[in-house]
Amino acid sequence: TFAQREAENWYFGIHAGLNFKQDTPTVLTNGALATLCGCATISDVNGNLLFYASGKKIWNKNHTYMTNGTGLLGELGNQPIIIVPLPGSSSIYYLFTIKGAGRIEGLCYSIVDMNLQNGLGEVISKNNFIYNRTTGGLTAVKHSDNTSVWIITHKLNSNAYYAHKLSNAGLDPNPVISYTGTPNIAIYDSNSNIFTPSSGYLKVSPNGKKIASIIYDTNEFNSNYIYYNPHIDLLDFNTNTGVLLNSLSITGMTNAGAVEFSPNGSKLYISANDSDIFQFDLNAGSDSSIINSGKLINSTSGTSCYSFISDIQVAINGKLYVGEFGRYHISVINDPNNADTACHFEFHSVSLGGGICKSGFPSFIQSYFFKPFFNAVGTCYEDTTFFTLSDSSHIDSLIWCFDDSLSGSRDTSTSYAPFHIFTDTGIYDVSLIVFYNGLTDTTIRDIRISLYPTANFTINDNAQCLSSNNFVFTDSSSISAGSYTLAWDFGDSSSAYIDTVSHSYLTKGNFNVKLTVLSDYGCERSKTKNVNIYFPSTDFTISDRTQCLNENLFNFVADTINNPDTTNYYWDLGDSTTSTSKLLNHNYLNADTFLVTLIVKYDSHCIDTGTKNIYVNPSPQAN
Repeated sequence: TFAQREAENWYFGIHAGLNFKQDTPTVLTNGALATLCGCATISDVNGNLLFYASGKKIWNKNHTYMTNGTGLLGELGNQPIIIVPLPGSSSIYYLFTIKGAGRIEGLCYSIVDMNLQNGLGEVISKNNFIYNRTTGGLTAVKHSDNTSVWIITHKLNSNAYYAHKLSNAGLDPNPVISYTGTPNIAIYDSNSNIFTPSSGYLKVSPNGKKIASIIYDTNEFNSNYIYYNPHIDLLDFNTNTGVLLNSLSITGMTNAGAVEFSPNGSKLYISANDSDIFQFDLNAGSDSSIINSGKLINSTSGTSCYSFISDIQVAINGKLYVGEFGRYHISVINDPNNADTACHFEFHSVSLGGGICKSGFPSFIQSYFFKPFFNAVGTCYEDTTFFTLSDSSHIDSLIWCFDDSLSGSRDTSTSYAPFHIFTDTGIYDVSLIVFYNGLTDTTIRDIRISLYPTANFTINDNAQCLSSNNFVFTDSSSISAGSYTLAWDFGDSSSAYIDTVSHSYLTKGNFNVKLTVLSDYGCERSKTKNVNIYFPSTDFTISDRTQCLNENLFNFVADTINNPDTTNYYWDLGDSTTSTSKLLNHNYLNADTFLVTLIVKYDSHCIDTGTKNIYVNPSPQAN
């Protein structure tokens, strides 16, 4: 369900419209608006249409001109108009407009009173000047007090951002000015007395924490054309103070045309190259990580269905809609909070019923699109499932419903970070009901609780000789439902991903072989077994290698620590004496030098020999 129903109705382009009462929008064909770009629509808290406007005209809910609703000083541009209800009032609305090619006349506002003309509204104050020479970007977001609204613009030929506060006392005449980021350069033509470029999208994230601004910072003349080199400034915004800071520039977006944030503010979408859409992960970490996270999620360039992307706008159903200039369809990003292709871009998704999309969707207070989003970690049976909110700044209180009736009183929670142990496997429709500023909003996600697989494998022989080792590992894992994938780690920095695999080790030693089994729903188990690779040790010790003939007694001890228990030992003591003991004592009968040989045998292939000399000296004759 959707709480912020003020953005339920959209009128845009040439007689195009959408209603977002349901998750899938209904096409509206009754609109009177026909504009190349720049428009706004406003509904009441119940989603009933109040009025809509281009930069120059206002239409009431009967689709006729509002009284005194023509002659607005709003220029054709990407974002020349936005409608903001006066906080604390149910009838007064401010229309902020940007006037003039090149925005020489700048920012103005008009006021509508919906109590007049039998509820059809009337413009009671029109074209009140605020300041001049602004770019074409105009956006708005709620103040941290949950009542007032910030209206944000960017000064032309400057890096100054203006944040105007509209409260129940009206418009504050002293805007908050932040000097940050890159100046939006324009070239002044003294003959026509205009500045170019005249536009550059400016968007604030629904949670109010980030602002994205398309910047034109270089210009080159070529005959009668001007080429722009845009990039995107990404800035932090403080909804309490109205200050912008910490600018990060995203470059390489040739012909960047539109920007938009995902509902939870974690992703930034940028259109570039006329027909491409890139996604950036704002939670990637450092500035360089955010820049490097850019992924192309869609391109229609070079195809028969090529479309020029004119705008990207989030809707109250949590989806992002993509304008296709001059087309009878628009596209959609179905899951914009998800990374990469998991956001599910759908080309030509919505037919406009004969209406035509042009260069812009309606502009709204971006706070209307904040949608509570939660993550679930630990979704395997008998695990504890932990739930976390991506953002709690727009939440006064909440209720979780886990759809697990067998859990009794544990089936609900009012914690901001609850946990739950589900009583069985299956799909649970977990719902999060959020209360904010007197409104209610609900998010429902399917949480699948799945069984763990059982991990196991067999080995042809877990102890082998280095010279000829060939281990065969065979998966014998199982899962009661679904499928699984597996990964082998052989303990020597090598791996494999097939059911049965042969592996040979290059050095002797003990190695832990680990098989990790992952179910198709993310439940993971592992099994570890040890293998031994031997290179028989032929070392042995001798008590004293040089002795006298009389009373000589040599003690020989084979090295058994580095050999398996099943190793066989063969001694040749050099005087025709042999033994198969691991240790022995021997007395030589005559003086000489003897070559002692130890043959070590682990299996038919694992054999080696070691030798050492001993010395038996003749005894002296006393006289």
